[in-house]
Amino acid sequence: MKRRYGALGAMAFTVAIAAHAQAATKAQELDVAWFKDGHQIVAARQVINSDEIGPNPLLYSSGEQVPSARCIGGGNNVKLKGELVFVGRSLFVQPVAVHGDKARLLVSAMDTTSDGTRQTGPADCRSLVVDVHGLSEKDISVDISVGQSVDVPMKDAHYRLVLKLNDASM
Repeated sequence: MKRRYGALGAMAFTVAIAAHAQAATKAQELDVAWFKDGHQIVAARQVINSDEIGPNPLLYSSGEQVPSARCIGGGNNVKLKGELVFVGRSLFVQPVAVHGDKARLLVSAMDTTSDGTRQTGPADCRSLVVDVHGLSEKDISVDISVGQSVDVPMKDAHYRLVLKLNDASM
């Protein structure tokens, strides 16, 4: 009896391996062109999916982490929680689903500058806040096919982000 289950298990494993080989994904490469006021500020190309690496996010980041502190509590129970606020330019493209020649991506883009820091809150519980302004877009869903270029919708008309998906095996 045990032998029969062992043979069935081995057969199931073989079928699973064969199914995986048939469902092998094509390597996909993403071209990124990000513009501000008509001038290109980021150009990138990266393989975002392949059999060897699987889904692979694209990350571009140029900026700095600025320390801040948030006061929690009050009276005799005051605690400061240190935090870091990113100030600068970053672009994060996360492949969420890749099927054949199509991909669903989540895009987050930031281009911020600091206006300085300020203290806020009551005298017994002061927080240090970093004031920033600029573009901050999070989790924009983009569906794209191989060979297609897509303009990612942005709330700020000063920015334009163009993604193009390519078959990297060609």
